[in-house]
Amino acid sequence: MRLLYLTPRFPHPAAKGDQLSAFHRLVQLGRRHEITLVSFYEGEAELAHADELRGVCESIETVRLPHWRGVANVALRAPFSSEPLQILYYRSAAFAGLVGELAQRRKFDIVHGFMLRMAPYLQQVDAPRVLDAIDSMELRMRRNVEVERPPRRWLYREELRRVAPSERAAARSVDAVLVASEHDKTSFGTENVEVVPNGVDSDAFAPDLAARRPGAIVFSGTMSYPPNVRAARWFADECFPLVQQSVPDAMFVIAGAAPARELRELVERPAIVVTGFVQSMPETLNRATVAVAPMRSGAGIQNKILEAMACGLPLVTTTLGLGGISAARGRDLLVADSAREFADAVVLVLRDPERAHKLGENARARVLAEYSWEHTAEAIERVYVRLGRRLHPI
Repeated sequence: MRLLYLTPRFPHPAAKGDQLSAFHRLVQLGRRHEITLVSFYEGEAELAHADELRGVCESIETVRLPHWRGVANVALRAPFSSEPLQILYYRSAAFAGLVGELAQRRKFDIVHGFMLRMAPYLQQVDAPRVLDAIDSMELRMRRNVEVERPPRRWLYREELRRVAPSERAAARSVDAVLVASEHDKTSFGTENVEVVPNGVDSDAFAPDLAARRPGAIVFSGTMSYPPNVRAARWFADECFPLVQQSVPDAMFVIAGAAPARELRELVERPAIVVTGFVQSMPETLNRATVAVAPMRSGAGIQNKILEAMACGLPLVTTTLGLGGISAARGRDLLVADSAREFADAVVLVLRDPERAHKLGENARARVLAEYSWEHTAEAIERVYVRLGRRLHPI
């Protein structure tokens, strides 16, 4: 097939969840199909690894959108538009012109756009349209409104007002919507929504039991992402002191790029480490005894959880963090929601190496069985084939 992919951020290096999904979709599907990638980027540094994608893409086109320009788009357009702020941020005549030119010059079998912010550009292409929403923005905004404080809460409430109708309208305007979990699927209210779980590179994220450090607790992810910031602060403030009462030599490692100021402040506390960017997340995960994902907000399937499970780490998360991941509570991982229960679950794993090892084994087995990027690519191909048959029945 000849595929046109549209992404709001350049897919590599994959620092954020949508970049990770886009990167692995390109790598897997690029082996069997001809892909043209059109992507926004903010600064030249983001294109340093572009050559690594040229081997899987027939062509790559980019449009620069500096942060100031996106902010100006919102400031100038929001008072006169009901569209979501994230769509206004990514409004670009240059991007629209490039997509339109490509659509006129070449015949594509599928156009595949990532996240709600790419939905307007899908309409420019005369081909079956796939919106890779990953998760429901409406659900994400609702949770942000519940947990955030002013003035952020006001911003999220305004975005929720705009996103709810826009997301449903976008779903009706395309041929298929892809989401990572059944819970996100129900939010769209249309019949064309397909559940395609996130994947994990189980070769890169593999167990290294010799590297494990007793007492080390790790939480990984992009640490400027508000749900991760809230989760790390909640664990540091509410749970970790309780863990230290039972395991005095415990250490909490917050691992991930661009930590927010309120996380950087935590290094003043004993036994808390904030790494910032790490060269190898698998190595960082494997230097811990237990992984935590104390999510208080967010949506979809958490890649950080799948990566920790792939490394064979025992993991403690919340009901929200577990989300749509197909894993057995108590067998593949532990789930707790209150601070006391969460801390007790972490202490249980730290004190019981045999239980920890069994949880880790089961977790990796679950990932290998259900969460590979190869399985994800095959599921997407089935969607493509079905759309093609609908337009060109035999």
